[in-house]
Amino acid sequence: MSVFGEQDIICPYYIKQNQVNITCEGMLPDSNIFSEVHFESQREKKKHIQSFCNTHTYRTCPCAQGIERKYK
Repeated sequence: MSVFGEQDIICPYYIKQNQVNITCEGMLPDSNIFSEVHFESQREKKKHIQSFCNTHTYRTCPCAQGIERKYK
């Protein structure tokens, strides 16, 4: 069974998701620590995925912006 929207993820920093969390690449250089965003509900997580993870505007996501800073 596929998790909501996982087949449509565009964001290169996305790693996985579960019921109310999204795990992304970490923001620290040279680290194996990941970033995890917790949502109050599945509806809020779905809204985030539709607004950021599944779009070519993923760079406007606050998490993606933090991750991109480590590459500058």
